[in-house]
Amino acid sequence: AKERLKVYRQAVLKEAFEKVKVHIPFGKIIDARLGKMLDKEKNTGNYRKYLRNINVRWFSFDLTDLLEMRIEDDEIEKYSVSHNDLIICEGGEPGRCAVWDKQDSIFYQKALHRVRFLDNSNPKFYMYYLWFSAQTGQLCRYFTGTGIKHLTGQSLSKVVVPKTDRPTQDSIVAEIESRLSVCDSIENTVDTALQQAEALRQSILKKAFEGGLKMAVTVGNRVQSMIDHMEKGELDLALSDICIALDITSQKYYERPSSSRTTYKNFIKENIWMIVATGMGNLIAESIKLPFRHPEIESDTEGYCTLEQIVYHVMRCGLVHGTGENSKIVWNSLVPLALDKDGNLNLSPSFIWGLALAVITCEVNRDERVNDTCWISMVTFKYLINDLWGKRDNVKTMIKSAYNVTIEEGAHQNA
Repeated sequence: AKERLKVYRQAVLKEAFEKVKVHIPFGKIIDARLGKMLDKEKNTGNYRKYLRNINVRWFSFDLTDLLEMRIEDDEIEKYSVSHNDLIICEGGEPGRCAVWDKQDSIFYQKALHRVRFLDNSNPKFYMYYLWFSAQTGQLCRYFTGTGIKHLTGQSLSKVVVPKTDRPTQDSIVAEIESRLSVCDSIENTVDTALQQAEALRQSILKKAFEGGLKMAVTVGNRVQSMIDHMEKGELDLALSDICIALDITSQKYYERPSSSRTTYKNFIKENIWMIVATGMGNLIAESIKLPFRHPEIESDTEGYCTLEQIVYHVMRCGLVHGTGENSKIVWNSLVPLALDKDGNLNLSPSFIWGLALAVITCEVNRDERVNDTCWISMVTFKYLINDLWGKRDNVKTMIKSAYNVTIEEGAHQNA
């Protein structure tokens, strides 16, 4: 439903802007200026609140996290944002913009363009046009940079935009906002329904993790559900399934009446070599520590945490308590394991298969089954899953054959 609304919004704007037949370079009708460079060493003057790239959303501003920088009195006109100024992101999501509709002024950082119109144009007309251009891929032709993209002042002035008189602009803006308001109302209804569905999902997951579901939640059907979701690319749902299977397996493996963080993390730790070998390509390791920071994880004195902490506190508990939205986990098929510049942990989707293999080969699950055609791959080997249940030594044999590495384990002890 939300995807259809997105298509409808694009159709609304396409129809509106097709009415205008004249197009010109944006630079002919605007005065654009970048904001003040943030330099704590050199900046002087009084502390004043300013807009950053992150504060500018499409069509609106998020003012919940405003910072301050020093600005001199004689710089106020140069770096202030006034009523009806169009503020455009230079980087981040280049072109993202909003019209400042407040009477009070504010200041802005260098990562933003302040656009004022020389011909009394309606700034909302061009705000909607830039959004339409961004959504249809037209705007990206003006971006510079090979990695992080930018919309420089020079490039902004070259963007081809529709040109018409102010009354026509006002009429088009009124039509757009009238039709988009219907979309917004429908989207709010959809969001409410999704939130209710998510609350129900969280309740079911919580009961499943805590052993409160009366229906049969077996390891086999959780693994089968995981496989089905993986085939559809539904990675978070697949992760939900395997986390439940891990809970049940660790509980049985350590002979505990209910699951706990200790049994869960110990099970991951015992199987880390298998999870890593399956989910991270050619890496073989007995333990992994990462400089990954997350509010749910207590790092060591050097700022590192273990992979089992991440699996339990971020993945497993994030699913139960609904905090997964800020998990800082990014599924990235291009890398097996990496931390990006924003501190997010990039993991290959194969990591979920690594968790699954730890469940499948655990001896307490030897009687579980999935569909006969389901298989799992590791290095150059492919195995039917039903041939692997409870057969941990088979994985050791694969690793020995592929890497000439012998996995030696101590005797299993109850957690």
